[in-house]
Amino acid sequence: MLQTETKHNRSTSVYLEGEHRSDVFESEKKHPSAKKDSSHSKFSRVEHWQEVMQYDLFPAGDLSSGELEVSKDQWMRAFDSLDKNGDGKLDGDDLDSASNDTANHHWNVSQEHYRLAVAQMAAKFPEFANFMIYHQPALVFFSETNTSVPLDAPVPDEESMALFAQRTQKLALLQEAEESQCQRAFGKFVYEAISLGISFADIHIKSYLGDEPAPEWKKQLDAVSQNPEIKDLMKQMGEEIQAGNWQGAAGHLWNLVVELYWTGALTSLIQEALSRMGWWEWAQASVNLLATVMAHIQSAGWNAIKQLVEKIRVEGRPLAPLARQAISECQ
Repeated sequence: MLQTETKHNRSTSVYLEGEHRSDVFESEKKHPSAKKDSSHSKFSRVEHWQEVMQYDLFPAGDLSSGELEVSKDQWMRAFDSLDKNGDGKLDGDDLDSASNDTANHHWNVSQEHYRLAVAQMAAKFPEFANFMIYHQPALVFFSETNTSVPLDAPVPDEESMALFAQRTQKLALLQEAEESQCQRAFGKFVYEAISLGISFADIHIKSYLGDEPAPEWKKQLDAVSQNPEIKDLMKQMGEEIQAGNWQGAAGHLWNLVVELYWTGALTSLIQEALSRMGWWEWAQASVNLLATVMAHIQSAGWNAIKQLVEKIRVEGRPLAPLARQAISECQ
């Protein structure tokens, strides 16, 4: 079941349901104003050299298909694209710039965020942890570029898939009771809020999960539905939408997405998705979702909120009555 944490507890945990967060992301959340910029350190440059093939040097489609061929002339053009200062040499400054440029092309989500997302997935789904870690570079690449894996891509073995199925079936057995009015109303609102709240990054969960949330997922949200911070955000967002204050509504929507991330509602939704998707498609979409949310949490969500203002003006009006109904049913 989902665990609702206090602000203090959330500051000491990014792996959901009690799992430990990486030291890097932990320190950045606890002391955002004192964050040390290590993007130009020698160690970070060692990491950037490992990431050279991720810097949009060659067509992602060719690379993802396993059929990339690079001529000497293409290598020369790739060199020129990396040589940001045009001095005829590649150094750490060039790679720092290339890394930043690549992140800017992907909604400010960096390689570090994608790797942290893989780590979170491995912690949340231990049945697949070894497979994800072994194939981490490829998983990061396919998630970042949103390209399809070759048909001969490996998948977790039958034992791993069986362990996952066994664990999720046990969870489903615990939730066989009929869906309550609160679960139905709150689950519908949260699903719509998440769908709209991450759509600014071209992540469309309904294309994977359908127009309605799974009953099993809604039943996992009991503790979340009683979270006073989430209830307050729902109320404020509904009021801002009614008043036509799209900036305020967008801010509350993003803060709601962040709270749902910390409570585990997002990763439990990810778990539901595997039954409807192929393994690689599921893993790519999940890593992309988690990396995007983490990146914007780290930057205080300013860019996310800016993008959501127009989204909520055009598509967000139905959230107001859904919020009111959920609040009423879950008193």
